[in-house]
Amino acid sequence: MTSMEDRACRRIIADPPSTNCASSPWAGSAYDTALRLLSTPSVLVDRGATGGPAPLDGSVEESLLATSFDHPDIVSFGVRGVSTGYAGWSGAAHASLSRERSLTVDELVASWSPAS
Repeated sequence: MTSMEDRACRRIIADPPSTNCASSPWAGSAYDTALRLLSTPSVLVDRGATGGPAPLDGSVEESLLATSFDHPDIVSFGVRGVSTGYAGWSGAAHASLSRERSLTVDELVASWSPAS
């Protein structure tokens, strides 16, 4: 994982999409598509850019959102009506749909951490 992808993954975990779906800029299938993109930030990076990896133009993200981006290696997780999550090869994204019933970010990260 590049340092750019690492920063994106940390941002996603530290600042997940809104827990209030009504305030989200996405709805329905676009919401799931946005989470899939957040779980695979590498698809938005140009690895061949002069000077090292660089973000692709915003039109690439818009196109991927408009065409319901998906990839067979992305794994979904969550409980319908409670939370939605996707894990990809370069990140994970989780959105709480019901704050009272879903895991907190700390609980979710702890569940992925190896046992000590």
